[in-house]
Amino acid sequence: MAANSTDSISKSITIIERPEFNDMYLEEVDFSYKNFKEVSFKGANLINANLQFAIFEGANLSGANFYGANLQNANFKNANLSNCKMYKANLSGANLTNTFLNNANLSGANLTDAILMRADLTNTNLKAANLTNTILTKAILYKCNLQEATLDHTNFNHADLRGANLNKTIINNTLFENAILNSVSIQQSRCNRLNFKDAQMTKAKLNMSTLMETNFVNANLEYAELNNCNLINSIFNQANLTGATLQNSTINNSQFMIANLNETNLSNANLSCANLTGAKLVNTNLTRAELMNTILISTLIYDVTATYANFTRAKLVDATIKITDFRNSIMDNVNVTGATIEDCEFPH
Repeated sequence: MAANSTDSISKSITIIERPEFNDMYLEEVDFSYKNFKEVSFKGANLINANLQFAIFEGANLSGANFYGANLQNANFKNANLSNCKMYKANLSGANLTNTFLNNANLSGANLTDAILMRADLTNTNLKAANLTNTILTKAILYKCNLQEATLDHTNFNHADLRGANLNKTIINNTLFENAILNSVSIQQSRCNRLNFKDAQMTKAKLNMSTLMETNFVNANLEYAELNNCNLINSIFNQANLTGATLQNSTINNSQFMIANLNETNLSNANLSCANLTGAKLVNTNLTRAELMNTILISTLIYDVTATYANFTRAKLVDATIKITDFRNSIMDNVNVTGATIEDCEFPH
């Protein structure tokens, strides 16, 4: 009898210390401040549950439903949240470091002040989510849907956003330094003071977006699309824009110092008062571009098409200009002091 009693107590303790809630119906349950470290909630129904300050570190929550749940300041570090449903959940201040959130639905979720360092959000749905002050450094957001999300002071430094969708998104004061953004789509978005320094943005699509005062220093924008954009006061110093298209874009007062603009399409772009000192323009398209008061000091201009462009008061001091077509362009009061000019066609 004593032995059986001991076995019963032992089993009871095991259940209390390490319960499992797989596929359980826990709608509107109050588990706030509870510790569920390494506990399994696979497929559990936690709709509208109160889980604020709860600890789920290392827990398996794959496929769980957190629709409308209060997860404020909850700890999900190293947890498995793959395929979970967090539609309109409140995750403000939550710790999701190293979590698996691949294929999860966080659309409309509140992730203000949340930490998602090194989290895996591959194919995750974050449409219309609020990521104000959210930290996603070194996170994987491959093909993640961030359409219509709010990104304000969000940190994506060193994150992988290849193929991510940020269309129609509001992005302010957000960091993308050293991030991988190849084939990312940030179209029809309203952005201000973003930092893409040293970012990889090959074939990125930023068409029809406002990107004022944005830092693209040393970014790789090969074959990127920035057509019909507002890029006023942006900085492209030392950036690689080989094969990129910036047609019909407004780029007033921007900087392209020592930038690579080879084979770049700037037709109909407004580059007035921009600074292209030391830039390389080889086989570049400047047809009908606006370059009034533009600084092109020590710039290499080779085999460029610049027909119908406006170079009024442009500074081409010490520039190297060869095999370039300036026919039908306006070149009033252009300063070419010290410039090397060979085999060019000028307006009559």
